[in-house]
Amino acid sequence: MTTFERISPEESQKIQALRAAGSSIDDIAVELNRSNNGIWTHLRRLAGLPLKPEKARAKPPAAVSPPPAVSVAAPQVAVRRKSRGLAKHQAGEVKCLGGCGKIFASPDRLRIRICPVCKHRHRQDALPTNSALHL
Repeated sequence: MTTFERISPEESQKIQALRAAGSSIDDIAVELNRSNNGIWTHLRRLAGLPLKPEKARAKPPAAVSPPPAVSVAAPQVAVRRKSRGLAKHQAGEVKCLGGCGKIFASPDRLRIRICPVCKHRHRQDALPTNSALHL
């Protein structure tokens, strides 16, 4: 666990004197057996500067453009995936997760992970929709 000790007024005067003499933050930290960040924070506090520098904000666009038109033909999944920065389709070979473990050519490696043979087998093995289980 880390403990924090406040900088005493005597140490504060010593920090200011060493800094005025041209010592670096590293040298002052070694001399006072303190962390570099502690010395830096103390000097910023004395100068009245913010302790954390503000992040650079993006400038607003000069002219507000209308929102892009959304195609009615594009499925929601494709729009959602596009907003995440993923490609619309990434075809390629994948290992089947349906049970056979064979490599097959998938039209979309990210979504289609069960080969057509396993998919057909799973559909055949499923209960018919009109039957019910009686326990």
